[in-house]
Parts: sequence; C-alpha cells; structure tokens
Amino acid sequence: MSKTVEIKIPVCRMHEEFIQRDETEEFETVFEDDESVIGHWEVVDFLTQSEEAKAQLAAKRIPFDESVQRGMMIETPAAALIADELLAMVDFASLGTNDLTQYTLAVDRGNEHIASLYDARHPAVVNLIKTAAEAGRRLEKPIGICGELASDEMMIPILLECGLNSLSMVPARIPDAKRRIAEL
Repeated sequence: MSKTVEIKIPVCRMHEEFIQRDETEEFETVFEDDESVIGHWEVVDFLTQSEEAKAQLAAKRIPFDESVQRGMMIETPAAALIADELLAMVDFASLGTNDLTQYTLAVDRGNEHIASLYDARHPAVVNLIKTAAEAGRRLEKPIGICGELASDEMMIPILLECGLNSLSMVPARIPDAKRRIAEL
C-alpha cells in the first residue's frame, strides 16, 4: 500500500529577507528534482500576526500572496485538548512536539538534572497528539507535526496512524524519513 506524505521544511515567507541563505541552499540541494515536496505553509505564533503582516506589506506596497493559509502551532497540553475549538479559527495546524513534550511531562530538557526524563514517546504525549489529530480529521483541517519526533524513525508509523500526513524536519533527516515511510 503506497502512502503520500508531505515532508515540509518550516518556512515563513512573507518577505525574502526572512529566509536564511544557508537553509535555503541546503533545501535546494536536498530536493533537487524531487517532486515529493509540495510547497510550504505559513505558520505564525499568533493568529493576529498574519493579518497584521499582510496589512503592513500592503501599506508598503510589497507584493505577497494574499491567499496564504493561516495556521497555528499546538504546543501545549491545553491547546491539544481543545484542538476542536482552536482549529475552527485556522486553516491548518502543526503540533510542536518539543514544547508539547516538555510541558506535558513538566521536564525542562535544558536542565541537566532532569533532562533524562524528557521522552517524546511517552504515552501522555502520544495521546495528546492523537487527540489533536482526531480533531483535525473531524474538522477536515490538516495537522502536521514538527519537532524532533517528526524524524524519529520508530515513531513515524505511529504518527501516520494518528492521521498526521505532514512531517516537518531538518533537511538532513528527510532521506531516512522517506526510506522509513516507503517501508510501511
């Protein structure tokens, strides 16, 4: 059974100056002649930022694509638990698993004394991912995932079973993720 999965590089491109050249060059190198990567979405921290950014660009007469979809990050247990309500306000969402894990397990991964307790595969984290993904399916809103978990080869099958079909990761991890997906 073949699966089509979009693997995306997180890019917010309202204006070219926001893209770091080295990241763009690495992206182009990895995806040269590869048709399996399908564009990008704009992800903003706050819903109002999207409209504010569009208004500022329009005022300065800087051309931009006005049909850019608006999305949100789900990075806290509270956001995952009310994903139905939040998804009603946007076109799509992305689960930020690094922060979601940290907040769910109350573990500061930067604290050397407790960082070993940080586990993105913890059942509580996986259940929150499933909860948000189910909300996305009910509302027919795409939900992707970003963070280190998206490129975890052991977790990719579980993430896809949850209904996630967009995995965002650093370019260097994409070949291994594509190989793992092809094995399913």
